[in-house]
Amino acid sequence: MIYISDLQRLTKSWQERVDTTSNSSSYKDGVMECIYELNQLIELSILNQFTGEEARQYMIEHEADDYLSSEENHYAAAI
Repeated sequence: MIYISDLQRLTKSWQERVDTTSNSSSYKDGVMECIYELNQLIELSILNQFTGEEARQYMIEHEADDYLSSEENHYAAAI
């Protein structure tokens, strides 16, 4: 059985590979796309465990986290 924590460790490992290797930018872009898609799958799996208000609250919190860590948020980028 695959657990969410296993998938999260995998995405962390992939992110470290992107951050520390001297591979081409196309390789890094491909790995980042995989990380993104795997994170979406993890989020969907988590949402499927929640019901109603719990799922709504989870989405609100993660949308805020995504915004704060995005490049569009100039304040976070300046810090």
